Amino acid sequence: MQDLSLPLMAQLDYRGLRVLCTAVLPEMADPKDLIDVYGHAQELGDEEAATAWDDQQENLNIKMQRLARAVNLKPHGLRVDDVAEEVATVSDVQTFIGKDRRHYIMSARRMLPPEPPTYPMPGDRWHLWRSIRPELLLSSTVAINPDCFTNFGGRSMREDNKTLRMHFNRLKKNIIPGFAVFLDMHADDDPAIETRLSVMMHRHGINLRFLGLVARAAKNKRVQRTVIAHTRPASCLC
Repeated sequence: MQDLSLPLMAQLDYRGLRVLCTAVLPEMADPKDLIDVYGHAQELGDEEAATAWDDQQENLNIKMQRLARAVNLKPHGLRVDDVAEEVATVSDVQTFIGKDRRHYIMSARRMLPPEPPTYPMPGDRWHLWRSIRPELLLSSTVAINPDCFTNFGGRSMREDNKTLRMHFNRLKKNIIPGFAVFLDMHADDDPAIETRLSVMMHRHGINLRFLGLVARAAKNKRVQRTVIAHTRPASCLC
């Protein structure tokens, strides 16, 4: 992933809840560590070391921008402690340079835009666990702000929220009914549909929590039985 490193993580889903366990990362480097970390003690003075540190930070920012473009995320501006900044991905993700010379991503509990909320809101932290699928994100013709419908969505949040809601409505009005038609046409010819249903839904950008909408749109009785059999509490997350 663009030479970015992620910590070893374990994920546990149980009855609609998700727990993430993250390994301890190497110690974070800072500007005064640069000479030791990059082994230039005999070559760099203080000014050169500061320049090299700025270069490393810029390199890390470029990697994050490439990551954002790869998954169709829109960079957006926000203010942090009254300072204007532009972020390429979600605003609460953390990045740093480790003393092992690697570039790390932390706090990546969410990286994708949230599902547009209905009202009343499902909870004050709903944006952490009701994300849209990356396949749906990639199918958009415009980049999507991953901080839509949050308190830190940036200056263009109103317009970005409208864009995401329009794209999400396309999922419900076009993609899911079209997927149901596809299942109706091929269910009788595909004996393995029961084992491949979740994979097929994900490839179309459909979360498993929308199994009910797929079942409602389907006409084939076998498809309806298969979809209903896949319904389980943990499906609301995927």
